[in-house]
Amino acid sequence: MDINMELRNDYIQAADPLSSIEELRKFLKSKDIGIRFKLAENLASPPDVLAQLSNDPDPEVRACVACNPSTPSEIVTMLSEDEHDDVRFSMASDPNLPFEILYKLVHDQNPYVCDRAQKTVDGLALESVLEGQGFISFPGTHARLGELLVAAKIMQETEIEAFVNQARSNKIPLGRALVQAGRIDRHIVAYALKFQTLIRLGQATLESAITQIKEYTGAQ
Repeated sequence: MDINMELRNDYIQAADPLSSIEELRKFLKSKDIGIRFKLAENLASPPDVLAQLSNDPDPEVRACVACNPSTPSEIVTMLSEDEHDDVRFSMASDPNLPFEILYKLVHDQNPYVCDRAQKTVDGLALESVLEGQGFISFPGTHARLGELLVAAKIMQETEIEAFVNQARSNKIPLGRALVQAGRIDRHIVAYALKFQTLIRLGQATLESAITQIKEYTGAQ
């Protein structure tokens, strides 16, 4: 078999959640970083495989292990103290990590890791802000969050489009994507979403909402 074809098949098999445990274990000895990376992100990889990969010489592989939902909590905790900043930075970007790990990374010795973790925590906190305001989302195709932020001259349309694609790719709400990226304060997002609901209920006009949002952001 052609070596390139064999490598391609190994990539596919290492990433396939339907591969048997025996098949997955054999890739631990692979010298190809890409194959070990696929193995590290495979949800079907068993705990013993993930444990071995958590000591992989490549930081990208270790980071992938840390962010794999199948990784045992004790391994995630260990990797949160990894000596390589890139591993901890990758973890700080993952909103699915246990909150205690994210909170720990907020106080990391590396300022970039701290900042990234804080933005991730802020993104998660958006839901708490909305809940505290009694926010209820009403479906509709008008008064979208992005449209309100563009109309209020808080963001450019091209920028919103990029974040919409990012949010769709990560399967998260646009508001959380904006907050986690540090692009906008979570309270501003919550304020805009409140007016989105009021508009859709017919309790506010688009013009009045834009005026209110502009005034609110001007006070930040």
